Amino acid sequence: MVSVKISEEWRVKRKRNRIAQKYFSEFKSLVDECRNHDYSIRNIGISLYQNYRNNVKNPVVDYVLQRYNEGESEQLLYNINEEIKEWDKSFNNLFLITKHFELLLVGFRRNLNVIEQFAHEIMIAEKTIAKGIENDYEKFREKYNYFLNRFKEYCQRVNREIEEDKFPERSFDMIAKW
Repeated sequence: MVSVKISEEWRVKRKRNRIAQKYFSEFKSLVDECRNHDYSIRNIGISLYQNYRNNVKNPVVDYVLQRYNEGESEQLLYNINEEIKEWDKSFNNLFLITKHFELLLVGFRRNLNVIEQFAHEIMIAEKTIAKGIENDYEKFREKYNYFLNRFKEYCQRVNREIEEDKFPERSFDMIAKW
């Protein structure tokens, strides 16, 4: 009885490791693409802050937008890339790296919320946002929402193959227009 259980556990582990190897390159590609989104978020935030910082009445938004530029997401991306380099071809390791990636995307959402609040503060002050910045945001929004859809689909495919809901396919909201 014990050997049957051990044999089944070993079979499941091998199956999961094969699935991880199958999907690893796609995950690595998503991480690489994510770096571009980090730069875009940072550039939009910097542009808004440099052009409109005198119009913001909310000190929390002002403070958080200043602090974003210090590279929290850059450090997370660096750590994730280091983990990818050291990947041991196991499902558990890929799962942990994906969880760290999920934390990065949650951080992106937090920073985007600040940028959206900042834009709202500008509009409350009856200022219009420069077309260049608004266009950059719209281009970014479309690319980022497409990226989130691809990441969700990736998670759904992996979850389907492992027959469990381990990967975060439902935890990300699309970005709305200003």
